[in-house]
Amino acid sequence: MGVCKYCGHTAGVFNEFHQECLDNYEACLNEMTELTKTAVLNGGDFQKLNARLIELAREGNVEKKKIKKAALRGWSQAVNQIVEEGVVSRSVERVLTEFKQFFHLSQNQLERVGSNKRLIRACIIREVLEGRLPDRSQSVEEMPFLLLEKERLIWLFTDVKYCEHKFNVDFVSKYKGIEFGDAEYYRPSSFASQLLDENQVVHLNTGLLGITNKSLHFTGPRRSFKINLSQIMSLTAFKEGLGVKRDVTSKPTIFITEDGWFTYNLVSNIRKMHL
Repeated sequence: MGVCKYCGHTAGVFNEFHQECLDNYEACLNEMTELTKTAVLNGGDFQKLNARLIELAREGNVEKKKIKKAALRGWSQAVNQIVEEGVVSRSVERVLTEFKQFFHLSQNQLERVGSNKRLIRACIIREVLEGRLPDRSQSVEEMPFLLLEKERLIWLFTDVKYCEHKFNVDFVSKYKGIEFGDAEYYRPSSFASQLLDENQVVHLNTGLLGITNKSLHFTGPRRSFKINLSQIMSLTAFKEGLGVKRDVTSKPTIFITEDGWFTYNLVSNIRKMHL
């Protein structure tokens, strides 16, 4: 006779669980995730939330280690919703950080959910929108570019595909940003349908793309160059990256960073804010 892995009682021949036990288990897990998401969005009492999560785990026979996983999943969903709705404020960032500290979420655990990286990037975008140079960029042991006086590295992308469009085209943007003073914030969903047709571009190199308050710096095995922000005629966002056009006669330069939302918000607003 099989034993139910959830309640520990007899489950019948060749059965590992009761269907009602599985349903209850999954319902409790889902409720734990949803409660966490709601608490984060509302800036709730995390002590009270934790007590309720423990209760639900007991009711659904959920393993103790799954409590933190459900909490992390709810936190991640909250981050994605916040970033989609608008600019992450300092007070909201503080709540999100307090949650991570309360549940003792390790860096490894956070890195397994892309939302932590998205939160960091969203806060960098906010600082640019506020007219400030971000001070939370990655640490770089050896600067791969020669920077001018008063030029600061804001973000360094790795494994960036540098491409050129086959034709001299002008892209038409299909999205509108949220006004933030003199700048604009673009939601992640704005770029969902802005897909790059890779059959229309030529891949020339792969390397590092550094974004500073003055320029775009690219360096790879076959070529290194920089584009001054003041010399850019237009920018185009793709889900996968950024298109840059320097003048009416040039073919667009394409940088595939795999994060068009962050790349476009960062570069377009640095240009506007003259940091």
